[in-house]
Amino acid sequence: MSVKFTVARRTLTGLLSAALLVAFALPVSAQHRARLSQDLAEKLAAQSGATLHVISNLDGERLQKAAARYSLRIHKRLDGAAVLQGTAAQIDRAADDPDFGHLALDAPVTAQMAVTREAIGALLARDGFGGVPGLTGDGVTVAIIDSGVQTTHPGVAGKVVESWDFTGTGDGDQFGHGTHLTGVIAGNDAGGYGGVAPGARIVSLKVLDAQGTGKTSDVIRALAWVRQNRQRLNIRIVNVSLGHPVFESYEDDPLAQAVQKTINAGLVVVASAGNYGKVTVDGKAVPIYGGISSPANLPAVITVGALNTKGTVGRFDDVVTTYSSRGPTAIDRVIKPDLVAPGNKVYAPMAEGSTAALAAPDELKAVAADGSGLIGMAGTSVSAGVVSGVAALMLEANPSLTQAHVKMALQLSAQFMPEGVLAAGSGSVNAAGAVWMAVNGPSPLVPVAMIGGRRIAASGVLFWSGGRKGKLTGLKDILNGNRIIWGDRIIWGDRTVRGDRIIWGNRIIWGDRIIWGDRIIWGDRIIWGDRIIWGDRIIWGDGMIWADEVS
Repeated sequence: MSVKFTVARRTLTGLLSAALLVAFALPVSAQHRARLSQDLAEKLAAQSGATLHVISNLDGERLQKAAARYSLRIHKRLDGAAVLQGTAAQIDRAADDPDFGHLALDAPVTAQMAVTREAIGALLARDGFGGVPGLTGDGVTVAIIDSGVQTTHPGVAGKVVESWDFTGTGDGDQFGHGTHLTGVIAGNDAGGYGGVAPGARIVSLKVLDAQGTGKTSDVIRALAWVRQNRQRLNIRIVNVSLGHPVFESYEDDPLAQAVQKTINAGLVVVASAGNYGKVTVDGKAVPIYGGISSPANLPAVITVGALNTKGTVGRFDDVVTTYSSRGPTAIDRVIKPDLVAPGNKVYAPMAEGSTAALAAPDELKAVAADGSGLIGMAGTSVSAGVVSGVAALMLEANPSLTQAHVKMALQLSAQFMPEGVLAAGSGSVNAAGAVWMAVNGPSPLVPVAMIGGRRIAASGVLFWSGGRKGKLTGLKDILNGNRIIWGDRIIWGDRTVRGDRIIWGNRIIWGDRIIWGDRIIWGDRIIWGDRIIWGDRIIWGDGMIWADEVS
């Protein structure tokens, strides 16, 4: 039985932000008392006369009647919930009503990207970590091949130094994906946008139309433009948060080969893994492997999957999203992704009037302090943007790094995830550790980062697949006998390099095999995505997933 695989636009049920789900205050009395979010409990305790907006899980007729009893105004209706407006005294009385099981302050979500920055260790890198001075990506230009940028949005104002349209649809961002990505990578700090690398500059290359689709040929043209203009604009990184199904080996795929040419020209290219980690079979969601899209299937590209951080800084609750594409790649069976990064409900600037802005449910829209719009998006495209931002920090720290250096440091410094390499690669991105390695080279001596009150240690996991011909693409460029070449220095000591092997502690990385202690992670027990029927060769932006089903 063949099942056509489509990416559905999902709507969320529940609350606007994970920040509203934690740290409840639970005053207990003989009578009923609603569960209150901590921030709301503090507001009520202060007996402020200010007007408050709270989220209630009531809807329908019960909502109408309960609101009327306490003269509360229904400010906004959500899916299965509502925002109520009233004074602290009104809300305090309503909290004793048995109809209200839970009330939470309608907290601002402008800090959601700040949560992402802290969760990946980017704030540590910005403030200085392990003897490395603070970094913002200053002097590094990132080319974003996507849907354009709405440059009038305050969150990205002044970030775009040059833009080109390869679609014939004109300037701006009719889809809304490119504006969001620009904010994730390099959004202005003012107003709480705070991209991963706020000091970086952006070149916008538009290849996607208002529906988020485009042509392979336009992407190839954009990549060629990057190579031709990289020195003039100091373009160091290319973010490719789009792709098409794998129809052939990466050695034959025109898009993958165009990316390889771009890497060979000295640029760092980051690609989204794709949002094909599950498929519906007989009405049930079934996890699949082999859903990595092109050009993310290229061994040399830095392929990024998506994490669900559940809106918290701490990593104890992080999981790989169900939609994030798993490896190995189709046809070539290359181990992918290389690592994972936050990619679920990440808030960044919203392009007003765009397809994304019109399609997003209300609970994933917010207003920044300056009145401009924010939107929460999900998908591996967002995760790729996060890693592109980290790469900008790394290249500011050490401009001599190549693609191979950046990829090695990102992998070795990542925190290993229990889902394994075919879902999470080397693990969750660790910006602080990656920046430290950018300066000092790969070493087990990388300082431990404190993120969310917990120690985050580098896993030291590196893998480098070469596909059908067994070439360790890019790795040999920085290996010289038993030495690792890092900029103008040769790193050795704690690492042993023998031929194509790197031995790090008790882990041996060699070609397509990974030995983790006594376990071998690879083999024939792979649930393959043969039941995915790919459509026509269409390039698409993979940002129209609103959230993972695991909240």
